[in-house]
Amino acid sequence: MADKGKSPEEIVAGFNALRNEQRRLALKISEMEVDQNEHKIVVDALGKIEDDRKCFRLINGVLVERTVKEVRPQLLQSLEQLGEAIRLHNEALTRKGTELNDYKEKYNIRVRNAGDEEQEKQEAPKAPQQAGVLHVQIPAAFD
Repeated sequence: MADKGKSPEEIVAGFNALRNEQRRLALKISEMEVDQNEHKIVVDALGKIEDDRKCFRLINGVLVERTVKEVRPQLLQSLEQLGEAIRLHNEALTRKGTELNDYKEKYNIRVRNAGDEEQEKQEAPKAPQQAGVLHVQIPAAFD
């Protein structure tokens, strides 16, 4: 395998790239969930309004006038598509998490958290602190 010849820097760079991809997926999922919640709120609000009533919808930065009857099915379809996209992204996030864990195991990577450093400091044997004076003799040539 060519992976055996990787330098530590390449291994860390690969690990960080996987983590960044995982974060990007999680961010995209949260953005889509916000959109999904907004769609649900609008669909619920439109459910209480007569079908022939005028409403406005923002499509790619353009505000268009429609009726509730025209907009409701489009919103329901968008809501369904968002749900499917979220499901697919969650599956991709799960696969990326597995890939990241496999990579960590393969290269024996241990991630240090701030809590780990505190724990190591507490567990480390405490050497007695000695305050002293450093005495340096300067050779006669420098006098």
